[in-house]
Amino acid sequence: MPTLLKHTNSDFIEEHYKEQIVALDLFVSDIQYLDYIRPKMWIEESNSFQNIEYIDQHNHIGLITKNGIKVDILVDSNSSNFSIDTSKKLVDFDLYIDDIADIIAKKITFRKKDNKTRDIIDIAICLESNPNLFNELIELEKVTKDDLKILKESLLQLNKNRYISQLNIVKPFEKYIELSKQAPEYLISKIC
Repeated sequence: MPTLLKHTNSDFIEEHYKEQIVALDLFVSDIQYLDYIRPKMWIEESNSFQNIEYIDQHNHIGLITKNGIKVDILVDSNSSNFSIDTSKKLVDFDLYIDDIADIIAKKITFRKKDNKTRDIIDIAICLESNPNLFNELIELEKVTKDDLKILKESLLQLNKNRYISQLNIVKPFEKYIELSKQAPEYLISKIC
């Protein structure tokens, strides 16, 4: 089975996103797990999360931490290749983290039509680090050729002025600014 990047998840996050985390997407493999973390059962006593705004739907829990980080917990029964993160004890159970392949695959699978600036940059950075990324994701059955085709079509419709203006909000690291400016065109050129 091919590996997509040599970085560990923690190293990758530290290198590429230090002090830039504004949102976390967490995925559970079975919808029944959401019943254990429904906010209505504990949010009032929480010192970590805002208790006025949260989402509690059958397949999605959305929370905002006291320091403004948006946390979405979603159901994804297709996740695999989990590893346990023991670096920090956040909860009283094992916390599994996706490898970078799963993160990029989910951005493509779930948000291929959204043209989110951060997603476009993330995919471009990973693709630059691993030029065979798309082929490996297809081989691992994490994305399909149709997913990539839809992503390309969406990128072709991208409002480039809006994208460029959002770069100021996303604030990519200095070493990725040029790639970030050209990320949509770069991705389009790499999708067959």
